[in-house]
Amino acid sequence: MLPEYRVPLKLLGTEQEDLAPQVYGAVANPFTSSVVLFGIHRGKHIAIKFSQLSHGAEHEWEGLTKASDAGIKTTPPVGLAMTEEGKTVLITSKIAGTNLYTNPDLLLRRRFGEIVRTMHDDVYVEGTSWRQSEYSDFERIASKLQLRLESVGTDTLRSEAASLIGNNSEALRGRLVEMEPSFTHNDLHNDQVLVLKDGTMALIDFESWSEGDPLKDIAKYIFHTLRTRQPITDITEFARGYSKITGDLSTDDVASLSYYVLEVGINTVSFYRRFRHSHYHWALDYLNRIVEYLESGEILNSLKY
Repeated sequence: MLPEYRVPLKLLGTEQEDLAPQVYGAVANPFTSSVVLFGIHRGKHIAIKFSQLSHGAEHEWEGLTKASDAGIKTTPPVGLAMTEEGKTVLITSKIAGTNLYTNPDLLLRRRFGEIVRTMHDDVYVEGTSWRQSEYSDFERIASKLQLRLESVGTDTLRSEAASLIGNNSEALRGRLVEMEPSFTHNDLHNDQVLVLKDGTMALIDFESWSEGDPLKDIAKYIFHTLRTRQPITDITEFARGYSKITGDLSTDDVASLSYYVLEVGINTVSFYRRFRHSHYHWALDYLNRIVEYLESGEILNSLKY
């Protein structure tokens, strides 16, 4: 049990208000090392997020306000604040809800897909940072992926992944030539959405948002669904909600998605090998699940229902 204490903060902006919320709880993200404190200020529950990324609070604030201003339900943004040590933190209202991961209702997965599609369509981005990044250049993406593929320590798995990459490369190459970037969450999974008491859903954790290919958000969702051994029907219902307006994803869309799912899996293997080698075997298992999913053709059944 975390002992209650107060955290002195100064709210940034025009008023420079001093805050001293009474903290009663905390959670930490083992992957990003970010910490969120929960407290009470003037009778209202708030969340105070300490990001370990450079300018992480400012970046998340920008993404959170962009999404919120476009009508995406999120944790309501309160503002940025400064700690006594000079650390900038993000403050949002704390909302009561349960993670979608704990709720088996497939209709909620479909609704999640609808929310993500609305986010991709309605949240404005200029696109400049994406066009100047490596993520808009297929040759740079492919070159980096090839280097990281070498971290896959089993010959069979590496060969199978390489074959699938080759089969789906041309679709993504063509897509990136014409594509306009969208606002992407960049870490979508069922723990990133809260189901509220009234049945509505709120998307959370915009620390990794970026301009990018909207299909990459779906790829992240597929990866995390396979990683956590959730039912494939989660993917089907999410895709059904996402494609509600325009119908099925095209064959080239599915090929591009396949490439992105492999990219996420291989990047995870590379990361674990470098920084968390004791869990490297887990990452290999995740990639093996991806390869089996793609080789079986099940992705077509999942996304084209």
